[in-house]
Amino acid sequence: MHGFVSSFDIGFERDCPRPEYFTTGAEGTPTHWHQVFFHVPKPFTVKKGDVVEGKWWVRRNAENPRFLDVEIQWKEAPEGEFLVQRYRIH
Repeated sequence: MHGFVSSFDIGFERDCPRPEYFTTGAEGTPTHWHQVFFHVPKPFTVKKGDVVEGKWWVRRNAENPRFLDVEIQWKEAPEGEFLVQRYRIH
């Protein structure tokens, strides 16, 4: 496994005469907003039935509110320790 993919669904309702909703997921119509691929520093092998356990946090960057700071923690095996990788999206 070389990384994790993130996408989002969004709706614009406030002050809109007609609400708009869309997704950046692979099943949606492409927009100028895209999915994000988070590379892991060391790819690892997974096979059918394996479970990759993890958590992730997304926070607005303290210096630039248009940037996002992302932290992903994951285990490659149930008995393994959590690995941590941080990213900045801008």
